[in-house]
Amino acid sequence: MGGPIKRDKLFFFGSYEALTFRSSTTNQSAQPTVALLNGDFTGLGTIKDPISQQAFVGNKIPTSQINSSAKALSPYFSVPNRATTAAAGLGTNYIVNLSSQQHNYRYEGRVDYAFNSTNTLFARYFYTDTYNYSPGTTEKFVAISSR
Repeated sequence: MGGPIKRDKLFFFGSYEALTFRSSTTNQSAQPTVALLNGDFTGLGTIKDPISQQAFVGNKIPTSQINSSAKALSPYFSVPNRATTAAAGLGTNYIVNLSSQQHNYRYEGRVDYAFNSTNTLFARYFYTDTYNYSPGTTEKFVAISSR
C-alpha cells in the first residue's frame, strides 16, 4: 500500500507479508524398554560384570551397580508403545506423530520526501518476526530481526 501524504512532496509505502506453515510427520524409532533401563537384559546375550568378569545372575544388573549417569538419562527416553518380535522388545518399538510449526512475518515501511526536483530524502523500516519449531528438538527456535 502506498500513496501521497502531501501532493508532490511526501509519500508513504507499507507492506506486510506472512507465511504460516503447519505440518506433521510420523516418526518411528527404537527406544530402550523399561526393563532394559532397570538393568534387566533377559532375552539378550549374557551381560558380564566389568569388574569381576562374571555373568550377572538372571542377566540382570543389580540396581546398585547401574551407573548414575545412566540413571539420570533414563527419563529422557520415550516409553515404547509398539510391540516387536525382536529380542527383549527391541527394534522399532516406538511410533509418534510429531507436528512442526513455522511462521514468518515481514513488515516494511518507507517515507519519501522531495525537497525540490533534485533533492529527496527517504526513510525505510524493515522488521521480520520468524518462529520455527521442529520435532525432535527440545527447544523452540525464535528469531526476530529488524533493520
